[in-house]
Amino acid sequence: MVSQGQDGSHIGELSLTFKNKKLSKLDFKQHRVEEAVKEDPEIAEMVEAVREPFLNGTSDDRHFVHGRMIPKDIVNPGEKHFGVEEPLAIAGMDLNRNNFTHEYTAAIYEGTLHSLFTDALRTTGKQLIEVKLANGDLDVGADFESLCATFDDDTCEAALPVMGLIRGFRYATSVRAGEPITLETLYHIAPIGPFATVGVVTGEVLLGRGAAVNGDPTANGLEHAAHLSLSTNVREWGGGWLQTYAGMKYSLNPYAAKDKRIPNDKVLIGTDAEGYTPVDPAGKYIIVGYGFNDVVFGTDSGANEYVFVNKPFKMNQAGLGNVWRVVFDNDDYSTLDTSNNPLDLVAVPFAATDGTNPDIYSLPVVDLVARYLLDNYPAEPFMLQEPVSRVSVLCQQPNMAAVKNTKNSQVLDADFPIVDIGFPMIQSIFGANRNLIPFLNDGRLQECVDNGIIEISSGQITYTGD
Repeated sequence: MVSQGQDGSHIGELSLTFKNKKLSKLDFKQHRVEEAVKEDPEIAEMVEAVREPFLNGTSDDRHFVHGRMIPKDIVNPGEKHFGVEEPLAIAGMDLNRNNFTHEYTAAIYEGTLHSLFTDALRTTGKQLIEVKLANGDLDVGADFESLCATFDDDTCEAALPVMGLIRGFRYATSVRAGEPITLETLYHIAPIGPFATVGVVTGEVLLGRGAAVNGDPTANGLEHAAHLSLSTNVREWGGGWLQTYAGMKYSLNPYAAKDKRIPNDKVLIGTDAEGYTPVDPAGKYIIVGYGFNDVVFGTDSGANEYVFVNKPFKMNQAGLGNVWRVVFDNDDYSTLDTSNNPLDLVAVPFAATDGTNPDIYSLPVVDLVARYLLDNYPAEPFMLQEPVSRVSVLCQQPNMAAVKNTKNSQVLDADFPIVDIGFPMIQSIFGANRNLIPFLNDGRLQECVDNGIIEISSGQITYTGD
């Protein structure tokens, strides 16, 4: 028996049969931990006692990673914190990132719950940058000059394009349409204390090609992240999913070779409302993402505390100047009341260890998303910004429950003969192996033909995607 699934939701039973010291059969059963499985009363009472202060807002416990308290209550900030089960907004659509490989859209590529985070990051960052632009803070010589796209003399005319980005958190969290989105929902998705940050990357870094190791500047751009999730060599995996973006959409062929899955002309910057332009590898773009290791300016535990917009991008290696933190003005907590506790951007040079601005504090991403929901969806159900889906998969992966390892379709080598997978997967254990394509149903096969990934002649499939 093995632990399997998120939050103790399943127990997995794996049976291996060996003959002559070689694996001859593999069987897997997934057992749901449902209501029929009775809870232990003593443990349940302990859990309830721990949760109660967070439900009624009386807890003064700090987050175990970043040391911040849960945000203060809006109505009564002097007496209590915001209850973690109080609604921030009502979901107007299913929010998740747990679709299997054969579903639209598979979780390995994107998910609506992650897109909520990126919409919130982009909207908040864009608003703060637009205020700086209006105040002249993006003009030549200012701390925010590198956020400017075009100058008229020394005056900034327009900011660079803005995108929201998260690397990814937790597949199984879900909110159904009509259900409340709460602080507990947000902490459940991002429990490890990320802080909202802003920085600038080139289109080359964004595309993510040519990374030899994960420490390279392009190591978690689009192409490298795709390879870490879709490679047919499991030893090359890392992360398990692609990043989620707001302010960008792209098309992807999962079966293509490394660095060839996402053509430049298929990466479009913008939104449905604002219009789109193809990514420019030499261009510059603002990323509103997250960072870890909150060091209040001046507490020196290493320059790397200051260099991450979204940790994998390693902004110091991109060589593009400052990183900015989204900040608020209280040392213990934020309130979710934007009018009484406004946000700001503060520049943090890469090597900043001089103790400047000790009274300004980084905003946890959970707080940012909560503010976004309260400010923008006070009465109507929450819906994602358009487009809802930001990834167009040119040739899908099949339902892994239908994959069989036969003489005609040898997915794995003969020393590991899985005869019948028997269950769907979120990430294929084979990666995006071209031997999987014949297991697609007829409609999905036709999509691959229409998008120029395969040709079918006399029942034979020929891969043409590269």
